[in-house]
Amino acid sequence: MTQPRRHLSPGYQRYRRIKDRLIRQLIRLAATSVILALASLFLFLFWETLPLFGSADMREESDTQQTVKFVPSSDFQPSPPIPSGSNLSAHAIWLYGQASVILVDSQGQISQWLINPLQPESSEMILAKQFPIQRTDTRLLALPGSKGFISYDPSGLIRLYHATSGNMLAEYQSQLLPLEQIHVSENGGHIQLQNTIGQQQTLQLHNPHPDFSWSLLWKPWLYEGHQQADYIWQTSANTDRFEAKYSFVPLSIGTLKAAVYAMMFAMPLAILAAIYTACFLSERTRAWVKPAVELAEAFPTVVLGFIAGLWLAPLLEQHLATALSLLLLTPLLLILIHALLYSTGLLKESQTTQWSGLPRILILLLVALLLAWQLGHWLELWLFKGNMIEWMTTQGIDYQQRNGLVVGLMMGLAIMPVIFSLTEDALISVPDSLRQGAMALGASPWQAVIRVVVPTAAAGIFAAIMIGTGRALGETMILLMASGNSPVSDFSLFEGMRSLAANLSIETPEAMQSSTHYRVLILSATLLFLSTFIMNTLAAVVRENLYRHYRHF
Repeated sequence: MTQPRRHLSPGYQRYRRIKDRLIRQLIRLAATSVILALASLFLFLFWETLPLFGSADMREESDTQQTVKFVPSSDFQPSPPIPSGSNLSAHAIWLYGQASVILVDSQGQISQWLINPLQPESSEMILAKQFPIQRTDTRLLALPGSKGFISYDPSGLIRLYHATSGNMLAEYQSQLLPLEQIHVSENGGHIQLQNTIGQQQTLQLHNPHPDFSWSLLWKPWLYEGHQQADYIWQTSANTDRFEAKYSFVPLSIGTLKAAVYAMMFAMPLAILAAIYTACFLSERTRAWVKPAVELAEAFPTVVLGFIAGLWLAPLLEQHLATALSLLLLTPLLLILIHALLYSTGLLKESQTTQWSGLPRILILLLVALLLAWQLGHWLELWLFKGNMIEWMTTQGIDYQQRNGLVVGLMMGLAIMPVIFSLTEDALISVPDSLRQGAMALGASPWQAVIRVVVPTAAAGIFAAIMIGTGRALGETMILLMASGNSPVSDFSLFEGMRSLAANLSIETPEAMQSSTHYRVLILSATLLFLSTFIMNTLAAVVRENLYRHYRHF
């Protein structure tokens, strides 16, 4: 017998409609706020990096009341030696810092020569760059305070170059002919033109970021004080005549290196643990196992970085061979022990795929760990004469205490709960009817999981991996405290690194507002933001497609 419907008063119905409308508006407002916040963040990053790509120019001075002090070029430009191998009739000038020479030869070819760091007093210099050929009567003028220089000739054609980037930044055609000489201001912001009859003209140089170029970020470059081109990140030194080096390659390699090693450690453990939890544990046991693992996700990464830098790194340095044997041999020994026990009939599948078999698994794991530990000692004595690090040094392999191994282990522990939780959710969302159908056709529980459940949840597992990778790319504190923070372009497991996120944490307090250094850091933050945003968005789309595909079961 059905109960009669309860009649609601018009006032209460109106209250419910207003309440529902208000809740919908609040939800819509919250979603819009999140979208606007992300858009505002991206626009801010884009706006702050946009000046880096602006062009330089030379314009006639408009402020006639401004007093500018010009310095004759001979006051700060002593004559440099002519590099051997160049035209002896060349006209040469020192660049600011007197570590490289700019010359124009008798054919009008402009080139940059670097002092050989191994033979600083010799005329044997290193040819770094060549610039477009000009007239044979071209003259040169170095700009104070930067690696920029100006070329000019009697026809009035003036060109502004920057030696580090190798680019021509601006060009100006003067009507003050014939042009005889140019003087530059003390700060390098103005130049004064003078022709043969004494007429003068003042130009203002607008060149806010001359030492930035997109190619400098990603290509090997030959810098002063070096013999060959390399990827270098170095933004400061103990001298004001320093040549800033903005290569993103060491930072990108450090970011990828940390993420790859962390995922190599976290991904198999997290996925296999999720498979065991979702497919073989009872619901009662799963109800407290999963929250316990997810609770580890809230553990502060700064504490993990502290443990990694002050405890784990020295421990691995003292017992490197043993640690590697534990990581590599334990899974192999565990598989071998299981195979032997299965073949002899001492262990059955039901004893390891159920909760009651967990004590047996733990005992076997302990045996495998002890065997791997002992094998590590034997292998170090047999292969490395009792000291693996000394053997590596003799083989030319550098070992740093805070390295990729330390970062991979500790950061893998930090991202493992994320991958575990999302993978377990994907496996649980697979309809149980698929597994039951496979078992009804004769498949064992393990075969049903591996051949039916896991392929079905592959999209969700992939999403978990993507989110874990995004978390690893953006990790800061563990890398800041346990990586050594050396910007090297090396994927070696035993050397340090510096990631984009850690670099932002280190150098942001040092960057001057609106400087090239400041804007390059903003650009690196933009790249990091876009990479993690794309990965997380892709993972969310994959998870949504998985839900749509299986919600009708």
